[in-house]
Amino acid sequence: MLLKPCPKCGKLYAYGKPYCPECMPKYEADKAKYKAENAKRYDQKRKGTREYKFYRSDAWKRTAFDTLRKRKYKCERCGEWAEQVHHIQPIKTPEGWKRRFDPTNLEILCIRCHNAEHKRFQKKSCGARSITCVHSSNGNRA
Repeated sequence: MLLKPCPKCGKLYAYGKPYCPECMPKYEADKAKYKAENAKRYDQKRKGTREYKFYRSDAWKRTAFDTLRKRKYKCERCGEWAEQVHHIQPIKTPEGWKRRFDPTNLEILCIRCHNAEHKRFQKKSCGARSITCVHSSNGNRA
C-alpha cells in the first residue's frame, strides 16, 4: 500500500483521498462552506440586475407565451419545435432594453438554435500554436 503525508497534519495515510481520515471532515466542511458562499455571492450579484427581474416579470411571461403561440411554436431557423424566445437586439444594450417587448425584436428558437446563437455548450478550439494540432478543421479528432 502506498502512503503519502497529509498536507494539513503531516501524518501518513493511504492514497485516494486529499487528506488523512482525521483532517478529511474539516476539509469537507470547509469545501461545503466555500461552495455555499460562492453560490450566495453569485445569486446576489445576478438577482439585482434589471435583466433578472425582467425575465421573471408577468409582462415578459405573457409576451413570450403570446409570441410562441402566434408563431406556432416553430423555430425560425430550423423549423423544429421551439420553446424559447430570443431577443435579436440583446436587452443588456440600451437599444435592446427599449425594444424588449417589440415583436420585431423577438425570434422564436428551439433550444439547440438558441444555444448556438449564444455560443453555449460549444466545444472549445484546441488553441495549440507551437505544437501540431490533433484536431482536423471540422473539430473532430484527426
